[in-house]
Amino acid sequence: MSSPGAKAITVVFVGIVSWYGALKFWQPIVIEQLKKDGNLKEGIFVPEDDQPKSWQDLKDKVNIALHPPNTDPKLTQEFEKQKRETEK
Repeated sequence: MSSPGAKAITVVFVGIVSWYGALKFWQPIVIEQLKKDGNLKEGIFVPEDDQPKSWQDLKDKVNIALHPPNTDPKLTQEFEKQKRETEK
């Protein structure tokens, strides 16, 4: 038999996962309905849907995350300099 502490941890874990899953499932539905009804308050921050729209969109997001665009060559040179100094 398992200990009471392990049972309590399991119940807490299952409760947190259930709450998070329900929140992620119901939040977009409720927000969409509030927008349709015109009852969504103006001062409330509503996160935009960040889900990829297609496989190509997903590939682009992963590629940008793994290989961010180089916008400032000075920053790259400084980073490389610091990297060489730490390797010595």
